[in-house]
Amino acid sequence: MTQDERLARELEQWRGKYYDGLAQLDQKEKAWRQTENVLRQCISRLSLAADTSDRELNQQLDLLRNAIRKNTSSSELEALIQSLSEHLVRLDQQRRQQSRPPTPLEILRRLADGISFPRGLGHKAKAYSKTLAGANEDDYATHAQGFIELIGEAFDWLAEQNGEESAAAGKGLLGRLFRRDDATGPEAPAAAPAPAAPPPRDAADGLVLAKSLLAQLVTAVVVPPEVNLSTVGGGLRTAHTVEELQRVTAELARLLSHQPGAAARPPLPVSSQEVLLQLLERLSVPTELHAQAEAIKEELAAPLNDSQLEKVLGRIAELVTAMRTRVQSEKAEIESFLTQLTENLRELDNRLRGAVAAHRETVQDGRTLDAEVQVQVRGIEDSVQRANNLEQLKQAVQERVDTIRRHMEVFRRTEDERIAHAEEEVQHLNERLRRLEAESESLRGRIQQERNQALLDPLTEIANRLAYNERIAQEYARWKRYRAPLVFTVWDVDHFKRINDTFGHQAGDKVLKVVAKLLSSQMRETDFVARYGGEEFVILLPETTLSQARIAAEKIRAAVEACEFHYRGERVRITISCGLAQFREQDDPDAVFARADAAMYRAKAAGRNCCRAEGDV
Repeated sequence: MTQDERLARELEQWRGKYYDGLAQLDQKEKAWRQTENVLRQCISRLSLAADTSDRELNQQLDLLRNAIRKNTSSSELEALIQSLSEHLVRLDQQRRQQSRPPTPLEILRRLADGISFPRGLGHKAKAYSKTLAGANEDDYATHAQGFIELIGEAFDWLAEQNGEESAAAGKGLLGRLFRRDDATGPEAPAAAPAPAAPPPRDAADGLVLAKSLLAQLVTAVVVPPEVNLSTVGGGLRTAHTVEELQRVTAELARLLSHQPGAAARPPLPVSSQEVLLQLLERLSVPTELHAQAEAIKEELAAPLNDSQLEKVLGRIAELVTAMRTRVQSEKAEIESFLTQLTENLRELDNRLRGAVAAHRETVQDGRTLDAEVQVQVRGIEDSVQRANNLEQLKQAVQERVDTIRRHMEVFRRTEDERIAHAEEEVQHLNERLRRLEAESESLRGRIQQERNQALLDPLTEIANRLAYNERIAQEYARWKRYRAPLVFTVWDVDHFKRINDTFGHQAGDKVLKVVAKLLSSQMRETDFVARYGGEEFVILLPETTLSQARIAAEKIRAAVEACEFHYRGERVRITISCGLAQFREQDDPDAVFARADAAMYRAKAAGRNCCRAEGDV
């Protein structure tokens, strides 16, 4: 093989190495692009996982996702993330301000503002509202008594407007309800007066007010087991005239007058311990704080004096503070992760820019080397043509070859340095990517776990109100599209307050757990059950007609009635009432819920422990 052939072969080998180097750089550049895409997808998925009910926050998350899809520059992404962080801080400040519970005087103000008093008492009601606006919390008892007197005057005004005798009107409806010597006592017949003309609008407003107050009285009064107030509740719901309401009050007075010791026992108001227990039940307590919340509930179940109650309030405040601290910690963790992600993206962008610049330098050096080789080859050709003897030709070719070899060595050394630097960059990026993937996976798992806990009722461990809102929206959208039958059922535990008052709140909690377990065990996989609030549950039955749902509801009702529940050695009878309604044309979830709820109250009025569908009497 001649020297020219060896030189040409060596040049071809170097040209192959050069192109191989370019191919490796292209592959690494593709890998870097893929890494950037993975990081951008990670941010997009995290923004989806952080979807909330706050409209402005959702809009900012949408902007962030769109910016990632459009391959927006890292500086613009950083600005969007900074705006998102500022909005999260504002949301946290708003939540802190809204977390303060209302004072008794504030509740009284809301109650007074929410009642539409008759025109005859409009001036006095406005004056009372103005007095409340400037009142002090220390004078709450005085203003509460004034509110009671104002309600009593509203009853008296209602009686006068309907033409009652002056003596009866002077006593008022409340007086006739609680006076033993009244004509509505047990010895007097509850004869219905002649039908009267429909009352004026103000009287109708007073009738609504009277029904509301009497309904609260029937719910709050504590009676022995042998006294059944279901007839009073049913008559109260169906009363549409003053005469019908009078008959209901007479029946209630008769039942109360037969209770032993009824005159000596004052009505029991809702205690502060009851309010605190309801507050704890509505709080979405994290799993690690459940034991602390249950211990507070156990203390509240027993009678407490003022000093003990003050200590319990302090423990509740500590629980709320712990929950808030936990939320702040999670928020800080997410902000820290987003900050690190931003830094990683910025570093990735800088390294990609450097890789592109290095690639351009390599291309330029290759072109320079190629041009220099061409010059030297043409010089060799000229030397061959001009050489007079072999020794002169050999010397000229050797000089050209040495020049080519020096250029090749410089190019090879430069490329080796660039390849080594690129390998270091790739290794560094892979390590950062692995750490980021591990952090992202951990954060994704935490977010999913927190979301799952947020959708569960902490007491019964079934779906809560938030999960119900999501599911009813899904089922409603599916029903509107396919029009498959969908039935909505409302369930309410019978005499639940009596169970709490008789056996204590711990027994009441256990009853709710038992009922929730029975409801869940009697359903199909496609059905959905949730605790709507208090002792009320809802069940959605997709692909089910009203007649089929009635059969399923009766089966569930019978299972609850047949359950053997004992508390501290004593059997506690549990029954439940149900109302059913089916989605119809032009329906929305609120309308169907209202019909099912009305059917459930008809079941209560019918004696409880039964099911009633819409349209049933």
